[in-house]
Amino acid sequence: MLIEEEIAVNSNSCYLFAIIDNGQDGMPGGYYTLETTDNTLIKQLDGGDIDVIDVVPFGVNVLLENKDVQKGLNATVLYPNPANNILNIATTDAANTPEGYTIYNSLGQVIDSGKINTALQSLDIAGYANGVYFVKLAKGSASKTLQFIKY
Repeated sequence: MLIEEEIAVNSNSCYLFAIIDNGQDGMPGGYYTLETTDNTLIKQLDGGDIDVIDVVPFGVNVLLENKDVQKGLNATVLYPNPANNILNIATTDAANTPEGYTIYNSLGQVIDSGKINTALQSLDIAGYANGVYFVKLAKGSASKTLQFIKY
């Protein structure tokens, strides 16, 4: 199946392109091309396998100092967002998979916490009230907080 989409982005901004294998079958032979309107190649995957997720950070008219920004907790994303029943925590860098998570509501109260055992951790959020939540991911002394919406 070929899907071609053009998305307008702002100049002097940073973005994150993510392709997610919801079926977790490795997307054998999968491919994509991420390029600018003047056909400048940002990244291309041609016939490779995508284990669970492939994340490409890029900027438009900005200087990205660190060419290896996918390392550590920066390679971890939440999806779908907004979510209704299941929230997935996925990472492209298995060596830096977070060790654990803590979920906070908008008042800063701890709602849930647990260990992360795989590169794709699914959380049941069906019982949560609708609203904005924060997931704090931790690995050693490093942490990262991401926001999600429950509807």
